Amino acid sequence: MYTLKRVYRDRLTSPFFTFTALTLLAFAIIFPARLQIGAISADDIPALFAATVLLIYVVRTCRLPTGRILLISIFLFWALAGLFSIMVNAYSSAFIVEAVPKGVVRPLVNLAVVITSAALINSRERISVAMWLITISGAVMGVLAIYSYTTGFTGPLGIGLVPSIEGIRNTNAGRFQGTAMHINAMGAFFVLVMPTTLALAMLAKKRSRLLILLAIFTVQGFGILITLTRGAWISLAFALIISVLLSRVWRKYLLLFPLLAIPAMLLPEVNERVSVDGLNTGRLYLWGIGMKMFQDNMFFGVGVDQYMNVVNDNFAQYPTTFVPHNAYISFGAEQGIFVLTAVVLAVLYYGTVALITHRQSVLRFDRIVTSAILGGYFGFVLQNATNTLFYLPQIAVYFWMGLGIAISIKNIQNNERLGIAQ
Repeated sequence: MYTLKRVYRDRLTSPFFTFTALTLLAFAIIFPARLQIGAISADDIPALFAATVLLIYVVRTCRLPTGRILLISIFLFWALAGLFSIMVNAYSSAFIVEAVPKGVVRPLVNLAVVITSAALINSRERISVAMWLITISGAVMGVLAIYSYTTGFTGPLGIGLVPSIEGIRNTNAGRFQGTAMHINAMGAFFVLVMPTTLALAMLAKKRSRLLILLAIFTVQGFGILITLTRGAWISLAFALIISVLLSRVWRKYLLLFPLLAIPAMLLPEVNERVSVDGLNTGRLYLWGIGMKMFQDNMFFGVGVDQYMNVVNDNFAQYPTTFVPHNAYISFGAEQGIFVLTAVVLAVLYYGTVALITHRQSVLRFDRIVTSAILGGYFGFVLQNATNTLFYLPQIAVYFWMGLGIAISIKNIQNNERLGIAQ
């Protein structure tokens, strides 16, 4: 692993460090500004930065950093299917301007995040630095959660940031939404981050570093608990169990799970939230509406962000919300079966690459890192069955960067095999 001195001397001005720092730590700095530059919001800045880095890389080297044609084809199909859906549902020019960034640009910048991550995070040392940056960003959110819960702080946080939470013990129970400005997104953030913290703890060689990581893990656990997002809690448990079991050192690190019980016992809101039967009172109705909408508009959907309008016009007797609280139903209902197919293919590609890389991992480092990637992957995919999160660019950066790192590890392993063969 890098020392801070080596990072400062060798990497601080490198494209790798710039890319990882701006895409990860920007979560706590850029996202809350909610700036709007035309049709692009501040949420998109890290992913768009990754796309810019990729463009510069291609121009300078005259080649793509990875030859994975299938990966590129899937994301291009996603963007083209999104474009067709937008054109079919082009209610107005304003609709097109608002829909193109979400339906077309974001799949392309997600692809850029994957490719740029694979190209720049191209050594085990760089992967270690990226993992620490992910962990630090999670620690920042965890500390903010504790501070806001204990003091009643709701913002602003300074340097122009908007309020970080809705409020303590208000009509929405003071649920922590951090700089993501959405409780479910904040939960998904911790689902993706905490397996990485766990992996670093497994890799720690010094007891002092291990204790620091365990403390960060507990702080992050407090953060996800105070979101009061049950889908995130279940998804995190799923993600951590997978990470620990795949790492093959599960006996020792299963002891980490009681650390999550410490903040849980301190939060009476958790027990209150668990007692609410949200599935029967809301989710099933919303999924039924979304499925009916998908069946009636199977090929191209009803239009990006038009779910609520269609619900108000045709399903007024049901509970209403802006989304059906299921990302897969949302893709199908709003953009049609072709976009849904592209999303499923992209997700399956991610899982396949990460799983193959994990199974081929001989070194302990590779095995533990890929177990964390797979844990976050399965947790995030599961949470999208109860929330709509693939749309959110600030979360997508973390998710798709995991695929880029998995590809990078696979490339490192292949190069090492070729070196041995030669």
